[in-house]
Amino acid sequence: MSGHRLLALATGAALCAPAACDLGSAGPPLSEVSPDGVISVTTRTAGDPLDRDSTGYHIVIDTLVDLAVGTDTTVELTVRGGVRDVVLDSIQENCAVVGDNPVSAEISIFQTNAPVVFEVTCDFLGGSIRVVTATTGSQPDPDGYTVTLDGADARAVAVSGEVLYPAVRAGTHLVELSGVDGPCVTTDNPRPVEVTYGAEAVVSFDLVCEPPAGS
Repeated sequence: MSGHRLLALATGAALCAPAACDLGSAGPPLSEVSPDGVISVTTRTAGDPLDRDSTGYHIVIDTLVDLAVGTDTTVELTVRGGVRDVVLDSIQENCAVVGDNPVSAEISIFQTNAPVVFEVTCDFLGGSIRVVTATTGSQPDPDGYTVTLDGADARAVAVSGEVLYPAVRAGTHLVELSGVDGPCVTTDNPRPVEVTYGAEAVVSFDLVCEPPAGS
């Protein structure tokens, strides 16, 4: 947990030092005196560190203050008195704030410090890969094939079947079909596949199993 204090005066009611204010009939009512105050913003993020956005978030106050912050941190912002809308922005698509966003924070003569806490949860940042095989020809491979993802996680697949990798992190991965015996051939093997958050990528291998002409 880290913290720091910044000066960020958002527009609001005019400042008035208590000793200098005329609170008599010619002066503003006590309830309208709005000194500077501090909005303390804390971010807390739940989820696997690999699923979090390494660049963190942005805190926006009344669209005037825009400050980059970490995923687990506290910052203190000095603002003019009044009711301020505090927004947690730049949130990765697999993450969401639990509760209100924006949050209203009030600074007044009665409350010069307003704490705001944003609780964020992040789901698994990835998707799935479905590998499909379709074999034609008079001499199919009798024992099927093997699918390998990124050089590991080998799985058996039928000559015309499919294999599902249900939890694959977002990014580019390499799918390879091996154990292709006899006269069977396919193209683009291995091949890259792009995985995005919440989506299924399908990789199809079409194989033809025919003996050479004249054999």
